Amino acid sequence: MKSSIISVMHWVGYTTTALTDGDTINPILIDDNNYIAKAGDVVAYKNGVKEVEYAFNGTKWQEFGSTSKIKALAFKDNATGNITISGNNSPSAVSFSGTSSETVLKAIDSEAVAPSFVEGSFTPASISEGFVTVGSSARYSHDGFSGGSLGQASTSIFATEGVISNVVEDSETLVLTAAPTSNAVITQGVFTPAVYGTDTFDGGTPTVIDVTKFDGGSKAADIFNAGSSATFTTQSVITNLGTATAEA
Repeated sequence: MKSSIISVMHWVGYTTTALTDGDTINPILIDDNNYIAKAGDVVAYKNGVKEVEYAFNGTKWQEFGSTSKIKALAFKDNATGNITISGNNSPSAVSFSGTSSETVLKAIDSEAVAPSFVEGSFTPASISEGFVTVGSSARYSHDGFSGGSLGQASTSIFATEGVISNVVEDSETLVLTAAPTSNAVITQGVFTPAVYGTDTFDGGTPTVIDVTKFDGGSKAADIFNAGSSATFTTQSVITNLGTATAEA
């Protein structure tokens, strides 16, 4: 619409008056009735199969396009009703220059787990009764020894120095006395030989250790958990948005 139109546009309707751009015809026919056009009036004229729109600027008619698809609603100030949008809108691309971004924390997926240590229980060693049976020392004995014997010998008296004479002067007497005697063996007694007898040796018994009576104790396994660090989810965010350029 040209700047010479100074009033709000007002749809009048279809005219049967032949109009061309720049015509000053006024009045015109609307529904076979004369209509005196005012500035801002809009009419449509069918020129064969072509439908052309004209706006009256107060002096002349000015062509501003085809309204073959536009009805009276296009010239209303307001309207209500249901509409259905059809057709396709070509995508537009918007590009930014000078944009910067940073990776930031979005969420904590799992919390950190501190290390832990659990010491296994300890059972001390123990010795049951009967672990050691003390042995006995070796013993030696001898029984039945006889040293033998020699029977009693038979003896008899024999002179050992002959006859002894002695003169007694007072009586002038010669006294003869027998010589000293001594017993002498005339028969040897019976000899009984020695008897050794019997030796008895007892080697004793060794000390016995019954290992089944010993319990070395036990130590349960220690449990160590090294823990784990927290895990995170990050995302990239725009920290500085530069100049945007929209491309059709």
